[in-house]
Amino acid sequence: MNDDFSTPWLLMSTRIYTAPSDGKVFGMQEADVTDVLFYIQRQEKKGLHLTVTLIVTAAIARSMAYDAPDINCFVYRGGLVPRDYVAVAVNIKGGREMASMVVHNAHLKTVSEIGEAIRRGLNRTAGKMKESQCRVSIC
Repeated sequence: MNDDFSTPWLLMSTRIYTAPSDGKVFGMQEADVTDVLFYIQRQEKKGLHLTVTLIVTAAIARSMAYDAPDINCFVYRGGLVPRDYVAVAVNIKGGREMASMVVHNAHLKTVSEIGEAIRRGLNRTAGKMKESQCRVSIC
């Protein structure tokens, strides 16, 4: 995560755009998840409980850390400063309200470890909610 973030476009964009009012990035993409669902079924037979949410969380974290680290930066005095960590927020739908929890250093965790972190967070903050009520967003 030590790439050069001083490209002409990135430096110019720090002067063109105003400060964000919300640090979250939202997006939607369709993908064929046939292989992912097959993988989840194989892991279930081994006793591991995985979900698409966990796999997407891992993929987003690894992408931010290794493939596109320039989106995991903040602007300071007109320049981009890379963060030395990756945090991915998982939105939790509980009743009528929406909350989120952050999985810290998700790029260093296995899918199972991400699942355990989310389960601990759900038990602690949301009172035994189901993982199926979670959605992933980048924090």
